[in-house]
Amino acid sequence: MRTIYNETTSEYESAWDKVSAIYDYVRDNVEYKDEQQSVKGAVAALNDGYGDCEDMTSLFIAICRAGDVPARTVWVDGHCYPEFLLLDDEENPHWFPCQVAGSYAFGGMPDLRIILQKGDLFRTPEEPDLRKRYAA
Repeated sequence: MRTIYNETTSEYESAWDKVSAIYDYVRDNVEYKDEQQSVKGAVAALNDGYGDCEDMTSLFIAICRAGDVPARTVWVDGHCYPEFLLLDDEENPHWFPCQVAGSYAFGGMPDLRIILQKGDLFRTPEEPDLRKRYAA
């Protein structure tokens, strides 16, 4: 993931442009296919050249995190998408959504959906030692 980050972002200066390049990389290299099975993850989606929204979101997040760009999953009913964190000129943090699977949307989300949860690898009270991608 670090190699992909470095190769994809090397010609860009701003953090916004670097994340935009990652976004384009994922959309250009992984085809969306609704598989409705268990998550195969970032590496498998990249190797296979296809994945569902969760796989594509995982890949985007993995590449961002390899370049020290905070990113997380946003869970909505029947779908998920990533968002990334950048600092403004006053060093204030802002989260920006993007849609890697579906219509082009970078820096804003045109779909109005109720957000169920943000983040990944949760610990629940019922199973505190087990990390889950989504807390039901």
